[in-house]
Amino acid sequence: MYGIYARCLRRKSPKDRYQEKTGSSQVTTGEISSGMSTVGRDNSMTLRERRKSSRIKINLPFEFDFGGVVIAARGLYLSCSGVYCEAETHVPFMTKLRLMVVLPGKKEKIECCGVVVRVDEFFSETHKKMMYKLAIYFDEIGDSERGKIASYISSCKE
Repeated sequence: MYGIYARCLRRKSPKDRYQEKTGSSQVTTGEISSGMSTVGRDNSMTLRERRKSSRIKINLPFEFDFGGVVIAARGLYLSCSGVYCEAETHVPFMTKLRLMVVLPGKKEKIECCGVVVRVDEFFSETHKKMMYKLAIYFDEIGDSERGKIASYISSCKE
């Protein structure tokens, strides 16, 4: 209309780039799984795990200090880099917490600091009220504490 031509660009996914290279409309090599697929050097679709440390499913009670108030929570997944848990109290995104976890077996107590990186609200049929699933990243943890978690995880996988 005014002599200006605009074109809308979108970022291409690895799947789109692969299809352009091969000229096919369907990907026939490899598997595609929830955004974790990448195009390898040999143009094959490969899956890549993005987690830096392995995790295990747990059912551990633990506590964290939230503004001077100690809140009880139940751990669902544990890794050397964080914990995924559920709690009855809402904790805002990016809140810094002090955590206290007692690992079963040797009864080793772990204390560290973490940051809430995800908060999911859900209704618990068991408790008949709203609860919160929190992903907490350990941002201040000593090497000895991280080592205790790593040895606990490896002992659970055996």
